Amino acid sequence: MIRFGLCCIFKAHPVKFRRTTATHLEKFSRHEQLQRLAQLCEVNAKSLLIEAYKRCGNFSKTNNIRTTFHPDQFVILNSPNPDVVTKSVVELEYQAQVARWVNADEINIHAGGVYNDKSSALLRLIKTVESLPDPVRKRLTLENDDRSYPPPRTCCRCTDNPKSPQTS
Repeated sequence: MIRFGLCCIFKAHPVKFRRTTATHLEKFSRHEQLQRLAQLCEVNAKSLLIEAYKRCGNFSKTNNIRTTFHPDQFVILNSPNPDVVTKSVVELEYQAQVARWVNADEINIHAGGVYNDKSSALLRLIKTVESLPDPVRKRLTLENDDRSYPPPRTCCRCTDNPKSPQTS
């Protein structure tokens, strides 16, 4: 059971707490409990976080500041594990949404692992990048790591024959 006992009202901030006590939520199904809590989180996120992000974006525009993102190392678009790729895409979709709010023009990631088969790993990367939603793909940049994927290898997508990446 999720335990909440929040009953505060903030006059200086647009934070909303609906009735979220455990006693109040007990009368609802688990699905409805989670739905109510998700709605509460969404209202508060929109009230606090999104507006703060947008203020940051306006500040960066006004002051000619370039903003970029570099997601954590767990964002791996060429993993042989489809679940890792799916979660990475979800994370990048979130990052692209926040990037829009803060006026960030770039989301920079590493090319990923080699997994004992660099050619296959690069092909998986190309396939995944091609399938990304536009808001992610338009901001995505690949950073070389000088060990697994030096610059010529991370540029393979820009060549005439991206299906035949060099693996040396």
